[in-house]
Amino acid sequence: RSQKHTMSTSKPPPIFGGRSPPFKMATMRAPGSTPCGQKRMHWMRASGLSAAMTETTKCLQFYVSGRVQGVFFRVSTRDKARRLGLTGYARNLTDGRVEVYACGTAPQLNALKAWLQQGPPEAAVSAVECEPAATMVFDGFDTR
Repeated sequence: RSQKHTMSTSKPPPIFGGRSPPFKMATMRAPGSTPCGQKRMHWMRASGLSAAMTETTKCLQFYVSGRVQGVFFRVSTRDKARRLGLTGYARNLTDGRVEVYACGTAPQLNALKAWLQQGPPEAAVSAVECEPAATMVFDGFDTR
């Protein structure tokens, strides 16, 4: 006796021209809260991340204010992030802040956040803003 299998054929949203989107959405949930104290949805490239990586890797975007340009903040951040095993980048913004995009595990990101609140000896950090960011794959940690 053969069994009939039925498949659901839901249509993709029209914004993708009838095709499947080039990414998938996954919920990044860990016991407790993320380093920013929020649970968010993250967009991931379907081909860019393995299942094991998506369960443990998170990305955060930091905005560091104060005297943070011209004091080796980006280079010091890069060195600290590499020692912590994070990937991402640090770059100067035109408004005088430094943007840090970092990906790694929650303990790694917490350690970087604590370091960013102090920065290198020459810096005078006045504020660190933090928000969840899309999970991306970087080849190391660089300055831009």
